[in-house]
Amino acid sequence: MRIRRHHAFALCLFLSLALLVASCSDTAEPDAQAPSTAADPQVAAPEATATTASVATASTVSSTTLPSATTLPSATSSPAKPTISEDSLFLSIAAGSYHSCALHRNGTISCWGRNENGQLGAEVKAEGQKKAADIADAKAIAAGDDHSCAVRGNGEVWCWGRNLSGQLGNGQSADSQIPVRAREITDAADITAGIAHTCISHKSGSVSCWGWNNSGQLGNGQKGEASDENSADSAIPVPVAGITDAIVVRAGDLHTCALRQDGTISCWGHNWVGMLGNGESSDPQDAHSADSALPVEVIGIDDAIDIAAGRNHTCALHQDGTVSCWGHNYYAQLGNGRYRYGADSSVPVKVSSIDDATAVAAGSDHTCALRTGGTVLCWGDNESRQLGRNQTRRFSRLPVQVEGIADVKGISVGSFHTCALHEDGAVSCWGSDEHIGLNSEDSRIPDIEQVASVKSGSRHTCVLHEDGTVTCWGDNYFGQLGRSDFLEDSAVPVEVAGIANAIQITAGDNHTCALREEKTVSCWGSYDSGPFIETQLIRFPTPRQISYITRVASVASGGDHFCALREDGTISCWGTDNYNPYGYPVSFRPDATRRIQDITDATAITAGKRHSCALHEDGTISCWGNNAFGMLGNEDAADEFTEYSSIPVKVENINDATAITAGDRHTCALHQDGTVSCWGQNWYGQLGSGSLRNLVAPAKVAGIADATAIVAGGSHTCAIQESGMISCWGNNDQEQLGLSQSLRLSAVPMQAEVAKDAYMLAAGSSHTCALLKEGSITCWGNNAYGQLGEGRLFTSSQSQSQG
Repeated sequence: MRIRRHHAFALCLFLSLALLVASCSDTAEPDAQAPSTAADPQVAAPEATATTASVATASTVSSTTLPSATTLPSATSSPAKPTISEDSLFLSIAAGSYHSCALHRNGTISCWGRNENGQLGAEVKAEGQKKAADIADAKAIAAGDDHSCAVRGNGEVWCWGRNLSGQLGNGQSADSQIPVRAREITDAADITAGIAHTCISHKSGSVSCWGWNNSGQLGNGQKGEASDENSADSAIPVPVAGITDAIVVRAGDLHTCALRQDGTISCWGHNWVGMLGNGESSDPQDAHSADSALPVEVIGIDDAIDIAAGRNHTCALHQDGTVSCWGHNYYAQLGNGRYRYGADSSVPVKVSSIDDATAVAAGSDHTCALRTGGTVLCWGDNESRQLGRNQTRRFSRLPVQVEGIADVKGISVGSFHTCALHEDGAVSCWGSDEHIGLNSEDSRIPDIEQVASVKSGSRHTCVLHEDGTVTCWGDNYFGQLGRSDFLEDSAVPVEVAGIANAIQITAGDNHTCALREEKTVSCWGSYDSGPFIETQLIRFPTPRQISYITRVASVASGGDHFCALREDGTISCWGTDNYNPYGYPVSFRPDATRRIQDITDATAITAGKRHSCALHEDGTISCWGNNAFGMLGNEDAADEFTEYSSIPVKVENINDATAITAGDRHTCALHQDGTVSCWGQNWYGQLGSGSLRNLVAPAKVAGIADATAIVAGGSHTCAIQESGMISCWGNNDQEQLGLSQSLRLSAVPMQAEVAKDAYMLAAGSSHTCALLKEGSITCWGNNAYGQLGEGRLFTSSQSQSQG
């Protein structure tokens, strides 16, 4: 059973400090220089609404850039402020864990980033944002882990996205891709969202919360039992006990705080490292021992005018422009010059060298303050440049000024990114763009349209368009993108030169081939021609027609070999000879081909690293070539003194196959009844059998009974199910299964956290792509060479889409 992300986080709190040690070193972090400050700052207290300095808390991994058609690097220390139209100007911003939302001046809301639970809304905009459907009068917004909420002009609250813990407040637990009304709320003034809970302050000064309540973060005197952390959840708003004069409310991951009219602050919920500010913190052996399901007063603060809640720390802005913080301080997010073990504080401590702040915002492990004059100071974790500083400085113990902006009126902080609202209504963001932002799950790359099919090589991806043209992206060292130059990789799609009438494409390790309307095959890129040929490396940067190949029905590419299925059911192969993938133990010229013997009724072909297979009319399968791990599917396939078969051999116990696919060293078949069988190497669980034992004969994949398509990558496999969902199994070291990299492999199918309406798959060595029913392409996994095609280089379990 898969554990919910926010539940898993809570279970891992005990291990957090150990994980932090592994991610930060003592010697490489020079202290930051304290900024200069004004002698007599003129501090204007912000209004007590979420639209003045919108502060969104976040939980796990997060990042963003402002959506636009411009491709930005994976992490930037310089604020990016694109030119935007008048109707895109914003009143406030909210940064969640994997998505962000902006409130437009006209009362509409746009969101961008991940959308697997519908947290963006419904109406897709061309620039990659989503408009929250049916909301045109919003006054305040909030973004949680994977849900979003808005306060409307009539005081109602509408939420959308994830709802497993009732965080949408509509009395149900079903996710919603469109806004739904939170029950019994008609006078909301301010709103905030944590991992899976939501809170508002009423115009009367009272506070209500709903959603997840494992640590008492709803403030109603209850919290989840140790044996059932969901036992106190509420899918409808419940009043926070004893709060009648709140003017601002802010939620961290698992705690909530309210700023009160007298300048004091009350907090409730999780108190692992003292983020409630009441002088207490949890016992190391019990992370929840100091939690409070009722509000407790923060010690020593009676002049606060704004508050911010991060993952495990909280901050307050004082009337005199100073800032105090309390809670977790391993990354110096409290800003008092201390960090690492022993630096946490369960009572407020003053942030160094700030006396002119007008707003404060807190993220996972960093904090930022807006200063008089519109500049921004940040401190804490800087691994993703979320402080607006060069990434060589992993964190800053003291506040440092974000360079390049001086007209800011509001700030919002996500987990690993920061956004600023400018006086003119524009937004600038900086930090990591690894998971969300410009080209994430629901964004669209220009020039990818009318897609007919998609194929992935080892480190590149190509699509066939309905007009017969082909575009590719990723690694181009061998010319596999079909452009006239070598070496120039491309993280965005480029059109293959000279291809205008393709009807099918295929991709190998370092090459690509297209079947053309006249039933010939053209290829480009490279293959290692084997030890028997003088020229070891053959490279063609533009398409070249393969000699002697005509009347082709389909084509397949392996590691460094190619096979063509002719219209008469015969098969010819060419390419690498050293492991006999094509069934002949003799070498030949790279422009020559050999016919595979004894095959005259093939209906489909597939090619692995050093082996190939054919599907016959009667549903049986034959394979030939390398058999070192049993990928031919017949334990008697190997010659007496070799690990290959130079002639096709029948795969055992399969007579009802409808499709076949080959990975580097494993093979799989789709059966008529929707089940899947695999055989061969299983070091990473790519056979889906529940073990890591290699298999020389087919075995059914566990739990797959309604597959409609399958694909094998280097050492992973994926299947589309009737619902359009994708399940994957095998190696996940580059998140090619569509799952977090914390899961290194899976020997059984796991539902990929990506597209839900796929109908075609492609897989490379360590990345995967899906063609969606709406006609767009979404990719995930390794992107070191730009093979996800969305303009940046990184590894991600979150799909990157091209439409």
